[in-house]
Amino acid sequence: MEESTQIQVVPPAFTGASREVDPAACFEWLRQGWVLFIANPGTWIGSSVLMMVIVLGVQIVPVFGQIAVSVLLPVFAGGWLLRSRHEHADGNAEIADLFAFITLDKHYSDPTARQLPGVKALAARETKDAAKYADIIGIRHVILPVSELDAPGFAENGRDRCYHCKRYRLERLMDWARENGQGQVLDGSNADDPGDYRPGMRALAELGVRSPLLEAGLTKGEIRDVLRDMGLDASEKPASACLASRLGYGLEITVDRLRQVERAEEYVRSLCPAGSQVRVRHHGAVARIETDPELIPLLAGPDAAASVSEFLLSLGFRHVALDLAGYRTGSLNTPAEGSAAGEGQETRKP
Repeated sequence: MEESTQIQVVPPAFTGASREVDPAACFEWLRQGWVLFIANPGTWIGSSVLMMVIVLGVQIVPVFGQIAVSVLLPVFAGGWLLRSRHEHADGNAEIADLFAFITLDKHYSDPTARQLPGVKALAARETKDAAKYADIIGIRHVILPVSELDAPGFAENGRDRCYHCKRYRLERLMDWARENGQGQVLDGSNADDPGDYRPGMRALAELGVRSPLLEAGLTKGEIRDVLRDMGLDASEKPASACLASRLGYGLEITVDRLRQVERAEEYVRSLCPAGSQVRVRHHGAVARIETDPELIPLLAGPDAAASVSEFLLSLGFRHVALDLAGYRTGSLNTPAEGSAAGEGQETRKP
């Protein structure tokens, strides 16, 4: 059966103002709720059980118990609401969100204030995918509390940004390897990479890090073939890149800007068929959307355009643009900057 390319518009973020809603939107909200649940069922079920235990325990107390429950239920409802926002924003909701309205902590009340520990330039879904595939393959998966933003020279976002990032992360990884009795540190570069502008590869040579896929002469296409043979759906995973690659050279890299890009891309991606290429380029006040050329008419439609514009403006952008040239790697590089196409702005992964 041919897959439908009809866009299902996700209702925009709640702004506090009243608005008319199509009654049929309730079915879309139910679908979104199911998507959030299956993405992280353990914490949802854990939250439900914890809430039931607390309510049942409080109800035992005569008179006071009934009063306390009438107060706790709205509080828990607010916690569930914030938990849903966090799951949608960064895929990193926690059981502690259930008590968000009790703490009234900005860490919980504002999803943009929540940050992944360690790596800040990596989208949350990439971290979750890495953990999933490591579990399938049966290898140990460790996430080091390292942030590229701590690397000297990275946040300034110069042309050698990727070098500073790669060297800093590899040095931290090598420290961990020595402390834990591990041997050679390896990198995932492949045979297609030397043909691109890869300032980070200089760090590999300086630190003696080896790249088995590159040494074996495997290209991105051949790696995808191997993944298909292994039965891993990563073989169809769209090319991805560090979130910092969405910011043009010279625009300071900050946590807020990285999260703006991540949330914007996740929202636009939710309107597109699975596997679509989506990039939101950050030009300061302007968000420029790139996607597959065949999806441009869909995103330019009245409903989708209004929904995307409202959501991205709520993230802090002042203007939202849809690039009619479609997705292309390295589009932030221009001849005026003296760079080749694709230079440094996207280090894509197979």
